[in-house]
Amino acid sequence: MKKIIMILSIIIGLSGCASAKEPNKIEELVFIGVPSMDPELILNRLEPMREEIKSRLLEYNYEIGNVEFVVSTNNNAAGEALTSGSALMGFMGGSTFIDYESEGLEIIMTALRGNMEVDSLDPNDWNTGKIINRSKTDKVSYTRTLIYAGPSSKGKILADKVFNNEILTWSELDDVTWCHSSSVNSGLGYIFPSLWLYERYGKTLKDLSHVILMNNNGDYAINLALENCDVAVSYVTLRNDYESKWNSEFKRVGSIWDEIRVIGVGAEIPNGVIVLSKTHPDYTEELAEIIRTVFMELTNTEAGIEAFGVYNIEGFQVGISSDFDGLRKANELVRGLK
Repeated sequence: MKKIIMILSIIIGLSGCASAKEPNKIEELVFIGVPSMDPELILNRLEPMREEIKSRLLEYNYEIGNVEFVVSTNNNAAGEALTSGSALMGFMGGSTFIDYESEGLEIIMTALRGNMEVDSLDPNDWNTGKIINRSKTDKVSYTRTLIYAGPSSKGKILADKVFNNEILTWSELDDVTWCHSSSVNSGLGYIFPSLWLYERYGKTLKDLSHVILMNNNGDYAINLALENCDVAVSYVTLRNDYESKWNSEFKRVGSIWDEIRVIGVGAEIPNGVIVLSKTHPDYTEELAEIIRTVFMELTNTEAGIEAFGVYNIEGFQVGISSDFDGLRKANELVRGLK
């Protein structure tokens, strides 16, 4: 009788172990990213992460049927896909995050990037004619927006005045054609350039007379090359990312470092964030912690560094909503002036 009880106990114990090891199954994990540059480039760079994410999540007892990377048409589309529960994860700018946070977004990580070798508020410090790289050791959780003058005749006039330490007037800036983001949620492409203008002229991007709206950073580069834009507002490594295309694909003769010059430097902007959709049926607090762990692990691998490098991400730190209070104030100021 004792043997039978012992055998039954072993069977029950083994059955319990088997059920404990049964993985949590998620049919599809959709990761949506904002179109900060050419969508095809983003997708190609992220592709190797599909199997890597599945493999690492399985180590934490989550079996993922498919990992799908999607690039949204604009910042708002990414926020809407996440709040509707169509996507579980996303990468977006801080402004988009705070706009959609109350609708079910949870920040889990803030991106870290190598600080630029030049991090000055003086635009002439950015105009050395030579490539300006990111530091390999100094990682920061912020970036800046730069106001660029292109190679058009009007763009050159503005750049020359800044080079000679002359103060640009509002009438001079209003006389040229600006390229800025089509999304008013974009910190880099709308909020902080507007703040830059407001602090100097009491104006924002909405007050400009000549504007062409951009959907992604690739639009800025090609429109500067075509001289459709005299001035463009974009991210700090625009010239790095389009250096080769500037001559080969865009057919410019001069160096991008000579033809696109900085005429204004914006304030610090919190880096982009990885968020989860709390409205998604697969969301749990446990899954959020595991995804945070997995993505931090991935940015310590060569494959992860290469893939996420498409967004200039070199690591992550735990994200906290209160880190974006300064950005909230900037948003409120600019939008209050509409």
